[in-house]
Amino acid sequence: MVNSRRGRPAGGSDARERLLSAAATLFETEGYTAATVRRIAAHAGVDHALVNYHFGGKEGLFAEVFALETAPGAMLARVLEADPALRAEHVLDTVLRVWDAPGAAERMRALLADVAADEGARRAFEEYVRTRIIARFAEADTGAGASARASAAAVVILGLLVTRYVARIGPLAQASRPEVVAILAPVLRSALDGGRGRGVSAVRR
Repeated sequence: MVNSRRGRPAGGSDARERLLSAAATLFETEGYTAATVRRIAAHAGVDHALVNYHFGGKEGLFAEVFALETAPGAMLARVLEADPALRAEHVLDTVLRVWDAPGAAERMRALLADVAADEGARRAFEEYVRTRIIARFAEADTGAGASARASAAAVVILGLLVTRYVARIGPLAQASRPEVVAILAPVLRSALDGGRGRGVSAVRR
């Protein structure tokens, strides 16, 4: 049911903090999918419309709980609407623009530390990656073996994040954004199309 009242939905002045607390608990104990907007709001004791009001939806709430710069799944959904011939370049360029922002690398390191140390956080993160990232790559691919290719694409992206922002290993950590795109676009394109692609295109900057 859509809230038909104008303005801010009903809820106390601390509703945002209560939603964050409730979401953190339910994401870690029940997983991303089972923790619906209504369940989170009920756990917080506020109107479910406040999730959209404060966070733009469940993905935005997830991003806030895990201190992400933006909701990766929502970002990916927008990027995958690009020309398939330039999809790999656009995905990489967008990921780099987001995570090169000041403070983003520290948030990524903190997130992965939480995932490594806490089983609930690991389950929530794993389910989010599976249902909102891998699944979205697969949705953009109509061919046989789409799920396997989507998983391979996710490995490329997650490997980039860990290498550049967490471990800060070698050339990928020091390279400019265009250089990283040029290095990894053929790899990501091969993952996305199973090696069937032809040629390499450059994304406009």
